[in-house]
Amino acid sequence: MAQIHRHRGQSKKLAGAAAWWAAGCPGLDVEESVQQLRAEGWPEDAIEAEYAEAARLVEAREVWPENWIASQVFLSCQWTRLMGFEKTLYEGISTQEIVAAMLLHRVPRKDWPDTAHSVRVMIKAARPVLNSEAG
Repeated sequence: MAQIHRHRGQSKKLAGAAAWWAAGCPGLDVEESVQQLRAEGWPEDAIEAEYAEAARLVEAREVWPENWIASQVFLSCQWTRLMGFEKTLYEGISTQEIVAAMLLHRVPRKDWPDTAHSVRVMIKAARPVLNSEAG
């Protein structure tokens, strides 16, 4: 089985991108995102780095090349949701959905473990944001 060699910074960037997407791509209200990161216990230097990176990416509309496939797979997937009387709960994205999206985007099979891991990082970051807004 292939080993996943992911840089910590790359996973953080994927998580940040997913949380930004889940929050509705807030380009104007960056302060709210900064407050959320503080509430989650992020150190100030990491928050400043994320703020600067988010501002650069929003302006340039860029996704890093190493994150491009994972972000496209993530955006192509349908979330599993539980519908209640008062609100919708976002559970996640099924493995079958991720595999279908990887096939759709013609991700080479050798890259599936890394791509699936990256999508899971994005799901983990987006789920609490989606669930805080659901309802």
